[in-house]
Amino acid sequence: FFLSLLLLALPTLMMLFGSFRGWPTAFLYFSDLTRMTPFFVGTLVASMTGMSSLAYPTKKWAKASPLVTLLVLIGSLALYLLLAFKLSYSRPATYRLGFFVVDGLCFLLLFSARILSLQKTSGEDPRPIRFLSQISYGFYLLHWPIYVVLSSTSLPHLAVLFLTLTLAFLLSWFNVAVWEPLILHRKGMESRLPTKLSAHQKKSKVLAQWSMAIALVLTLTQ
Repeated sequence: FFLSLLLLALPTLMMLFGSFRGWPTAFLYFSDLTRMTPFFVGTLVASMTGMSSLAYPTKKWAKASPLVTLLVLIGSLALYLLLAFKLSYSRPATYRLGFFVVDGLCFLLLFSARILSLQKTSGEDPRPIRFLSQISYGFYLLHWPIYVVLSSTSLPHLAVLFLTLTLAFLLSWFNVAVWEPLILHRKGMESRLPTKLSAHQKKSKVLAQWSMAIALVLTLTQ
């Protein structure tokens, strides 16, 4: 918990310092040194709402009404979306205050979502929710490079957005359903592979590893 707080504070202070010192906007916005705070917001929530033990504030809030938790989640999400339209890449206020507020809203969103799962009395999450949770990180990683590539073409903006969402979704699904089972080769993951790949998993795994190496070489030589 305290390590998460420390690692959350350092990039925040660096961004604040850089914004007042006139550091390049591109560095403040894209550098890992100033933009790693969302990861530590996540570890902060995890340290308080872990599976094996719960922090005291978590236990206390879990006894509250689910309606209160849901209102906190909806309110945080509404403010988050509002800031998404109001904060500007070029405004100093975005770096001096905006990202700090966004991190706080992210904490409330994640924390309240976890509390809701603790307050839930029975049953699993709906299947669509479980599927989205599996592909969400892959979607996050893939959508931006796809968008950048498609934006450099002459396609209309709406077509770029549609293709970005579609391709990121399909590739994220492929990653979870095929790529990860082949590469990680964890026990129990064989059932997630298509039948033909599962029957020849050893050969398929070698093929996947070679294709990954070729992709890496092509990336480095471009």
